[in-house]
Amino acid sequence: MRLFLAVQIPEEVKLYLSEISKDLSGFKGIKRVHPENIHLTLFFIGGSQNPEDIAKKVSEIKFKKFSLKTSSFGYFPSHDKIKVIWQGFEDSMDLFNLQKEISSVLDSQEGYIPHITFARVNRIFPFERKKIIEILESKVTKVFSFEVTNFQLYSSELTDVGPIYRVIQTFKASKHSQ
Repeated sequence: MRLFLAVQIPEEVKLYLSEISKDLSGFKGIKRVHPENIHLTLFFIGGSQNPEDIAKKVSEIKFKKFSLKTSSFGYFPSHDKIKVIWQGFEDSMDLFNLQKEISSVLDSQEGYIPHITFARVNRIFPFERKKIIEILESKVTKVFSFEVTNFQLYSSELTDVGPIYRVIQTFKASKHSQ
């Protein structure tokens, strides 16, 4: 069992990204993320931690609700080697501060680029990579705004049909942040 902290994404965003990923489904090396699994990861914990210990540490974080706005599409790690296809967010100090607080209580110094993964790439040919980039660049990026009022601790179980995510605990925004 792997653990991660994430923000739920509104259904309309999930459906939109699912539609965008359909245009990429003709490539054998691309695996679409199931709409119910689309989320904004705040922190990937992995499999060596106790969920109760994580929940206890994270429950001490105080944050106020904030708004996010999606932005353009992108891919990791680079133009020459695409492994993840995502939609990003406009800069949000509230989001960065929340993620920084989480990293602090979990003793991590990892960098953070907020994004919503909606497709993963296994193996593709160079001409396919160029076509994928052309498809993404040809899309008119629909911008969504939504409010973040909580985040969740999830478990992830890898199965033959894909990962199964389960919410372990929800952490709600407080009326006042510290």
